[in-house]
Amino acid sequence: MKIFNNDILIFIGDNRCDYRSLLSSKMPVTVDRFTIHQHKMIKMEQTASDIIRYVDKSQAGSGFMAELPEIPLADGMITDCPNIFLMVRTADCYPVIFYDSVNKVVAVAHSGREGTKLNISGKMIDQFINKFKSSPENIHAIIGPGISEAHYEVDEDTFKDFVAATDLPQNYRKLDLLKVITKQILDKNIPSVNLQFIPECTYENQNYFSFRRDKTKNRQIALIGIINE
Repeated sequence: MKIFNNDILIFIGDNRCDYRSLLSSKMPVTVDRFTIHQHKMIKMEQTASDIIRYVDKSQAGSGFMAELPEIPLADGMITDCPNIFLMVRTADCYPVIFYDSVNKVVAVAHSGREGTKLNISGKMIDQFINKFKSSPENIHAIIGPGISEAHYEVDEDTFKDFVAATDLPQNYRKLDLLKVITKQILDKNIPSVNLQFIPECTYENQNYFSFRRDKTKNRQIALIGIINE
């Protein structure tokens, strides 16, 4: 999925643009007419948390350049700096992309079971509102491909813990992360028309990496950035 919204570029990929090949090849990502070089990308550690980091141009290349390690202990990044591109990597967890095209703020979140349980999407929207003075009606979100409820069965303790934390009913021992993430976003008064989905299950669709299906170490990537060149 490729989107240009005014000066905001969004790319949500599948296994044709895989993380491990990208890291080893040092090659850029091409999105239509635009080339994103690795020294402009930023990746985070992704530790299944609700930690969100503000990043700027001084961190461009983090996780790709030898002298710049990935952003530590983070599962979300947000910026208002142009010409840097925030990356999230997934293989069953949900990538959630956010932007305010009026105030020119962009963000990514890694929302797996733990991040969803901790409401990282809701906390990201709080960052937009509190730090950047965004209005909810100007905040947009895109939920990328992730594992569907049908293929996400967990043990009873994990199930009960998740339901208690999210306060949303689930079918027994099945987790519907998409349902929870959607509610977390809409609960922040984001208009439903501002929420988009890529309705693909990573477990079912062989065009996506799935850890639960294949125990893969590879990931598809998603990127967002503000273009001002």
